[in-house]
Amino acid sequence: MLRVGAEDHVVPADQVRATGTALRAAGVGFVQHVCENAGHAFAGGHRSRAYRPGPAETAWQRTWAFLDRHIPTPA
Repeated sequence: MLRVGAEDHVVPADQVRATGTALRAAGVGFVQHVCENAGHAFAGGHRSRAYRPGPAETAWQRTWAFLDRHIPTPA
């Protein structure tokens, strides 16, 4: 799972696109989400100046759903 902020200046959009291209070329299944109105570390916690509550909530919901689909629950 690739989860990035659309306004991230640490991981530029061209790097995100290149990573997606390389993963597809290698046949790796992945999910990519670009979160609007969010920069680097937008979901990192309330104390960070970069924190964005709306995009963070959406990103965490997507992350937990992804993990639920791909990591088996112990019986």
